[in-house]
Amino acid sequence: MHPTTRNTLALATVALGLVATTTLCVLGPSALADRSDDPYAPLDRFARVYTDIERNYVEEVDPDRLITAAIVGMTDELDRHSRWLDEASFHALEEETEGRYEGIGVEVRDVDDGALVVRVLPGGPAARDGVKAGDRIVAVDGKDITEADLDETSRLMKGPRGSRVVLSVVRDGSPVQIETLRDRIDVAPVVAAALPGDIAYVRLVGFQDGAAAEVQRALKTARRDGVDGGLILDLRDNPGGLLGEAVRVVDLFVDEGPIVTTRGRVEGEQVLGATRGGFPPDMPVVVLVNGGSASASEVVTGALQDLGRATIIGTRTYGKGSVQTLFNRDGGGLKLTTARYFTPAGTPVTALEGRQPDEVVRHPTELGPKEALRARLAMLDHAERADLLALVDKLPDDPAVEPVIAWDAPMDSRLRTDPQLRAALRALGVEPPE
Repeated sequence: MHPTTRNTLALATVALGLVATTTLCVLGPSALADRSDDPYAPLDRFARVYTDIERNYVEEVDPDRLITAAIVGMTDELDRHSRWLDEASFHALEEETEGRYEGIGVEVRDVDDGALVVRVLPGGPAARDGVKAGDRIVAVDGKDITEADLDETSRLMKGPRGSRVVLSVVRDGSPVQIETLRDRIDVAPVVAAALPGDIAYVRLVGFQDGAAAEVQRALKTARRDGVDGGLILDLRDNPGGLLGEAVRVVDLFVDEGPIVTTRGRVEGEQVLGATRGGFPPDMPVVVLVNGGSASASEVVTGALQDLGRATIIGTRTYGKGSVQTLFNRDGGGLKLTTARYFTPAGTPVTALEGRQPDEVVRHPTELGPKEALRARLAMLDHAERADLLALVDKLPDDPAVEPVIAWDAPMDSRLRTDPQLRAALRALGVEPPE
């Protein structure tokens, strides 16, 4: 979840001050014992090791590189969402919260063994140079990302406009190398449409600055045009963003009660509640989610579900129940987990477990080799069919296949082929077209 920026004293700053000189005062055992309750006492050990490296390593080393590596190592010990960002990455993250960045123009989802491309933005560098939805990115500029989280993958794909980047992808089981040039990318946060039965459809791509206002504007326009039979809010493949925007989206549909509670070691418990106003409470709402719905998407999902304000349809969400804060530092910034959030019912979003929808509807996927073989054999009228099927059962299971939604397909086509969207229409009392 993209955080807000604050300036506070960070441990890294203290460390820099301690290691600015290689003239060290060695403390005796009694002095060390006296500092047993000092949280900065371990920095004495850090300073000694730093000095040993500076004085004795076989080659001269760059002090700034060592300090940065130490900071990266500290954040790696915390959790998968805390990390040190260099200056370029820090500014890229700030820009992304405004809906613009310099990159290649893809939407990706965190999956096992890489990042799944769920949408290629029309007119962007990735579209121009042949990246396709369904590609699984496994390396960026030769750096393996199969164990990286989505933040790290996004950081590697972003960079200065005009700079070169090489993607290693797996497509239909085969490796493909794609080279492209980064460019300026502007992302519209909302895609809106009118569906049969006067149902408004709003897809929220990300919780960037102003996202809630865009949702409100799209829905007001729809209702003014007579599209007032209900709302489908599509949060599938929405990786999150700003917590404040998630709260404001929920506030459009509820008038009272807690929306989300954050609990952190420093700020304690903070309850963010609803205010009066917004859309009529009798307007039916369905929210669509899947495994790519994370962070701020889960705040919205959990609040509307707990408060009984919406029906949630799809598959279990990603599972990211923490809040990150940005600390602006010279030469970069620290993205640090500072709180965990809880839904109105007091339920945490457990890491990597996510939120279960009210109605589970799966998106179709292509059969893997094992299941495709089983399906073909099951159709045969053959005396040895049972024996062959038993042999198939001994084969390794197919790897999990993540469905890819055809986001850029015409809405008429999606209404016929998207089972989750069709289930949402039925939940609102409208029979989808065949």
